[in-house]
Amino acid sequence: MKETLQQLVELLVQRANLSEIEEVDYHAFRFLDAGIIDSFGLMQFIMEIEEEFDIELTPDNTQSEEFRTLGGLALIIDSKK
Repeated sequence: MKETLQQLVELLVQRANLSEIEEVDYHAFRFLDAGIIDSFGLMQFIMEIEEEFDIELTPDNTQSEEFRTLGGLALIIDSKK
């Protein structure tokens, strides 16, 4: 999961400059609540995730509580590999 989480952070950093946020707990980081990604950006982010990890995220996945944090998203991804 650690490797998956790191890859997610790298994808997210491409969308926002997270390096300026001091001491972020990326595992618990609620990227949707942080306003980093708008609805259009979210669709692009989902497509990037699916391509990067060669998986398909379902509506149940993307509407789950797990999907709201990077750590939870990493768990979803790892469960599909």
